[in-house]
Amino acid sequence: MEIGDVARLAKALPGVRLTTPEGLAEWRYHGRLVARQLDDAHLVIRADFDYRDSIRRQFPETFSVPARYMKHMMVVADPATGDAGGRRVRPYRCSSASHGTARLAARSTSD
Repeated sequence: MEIGDVARLAKALPGVRLTTPEGLAEWRYHGRLVARQLDDAHLVIRADFDYRDSIRRQFPETFSVPARYMKHMMVVADPATGDAGGRRVRPYRCSSASHGTARLAARSTSD
């Protein structure tokens, strides 16, 4: 999966809009930033701390949290090279967490 694939999937989600300030993609759910492109291969995704820890444990090759994001509700995704036992991980929905933040969730699928 590449950034373009993520953009196509996110575009299909109700309420999600794509902007490209400074040439890098940003996805917003009803105005709130939920994901943004860091470079040609990486995204940072808004995720509450419990969810972030869960997907990091489940898919350590795909998701990471660099030191600069440890105190923030963000996780870095590497959709091009990350995988989980032959399954690709991809964003599939936006949900509103109990504290009012939106997040781009992920699910694993068989290729």
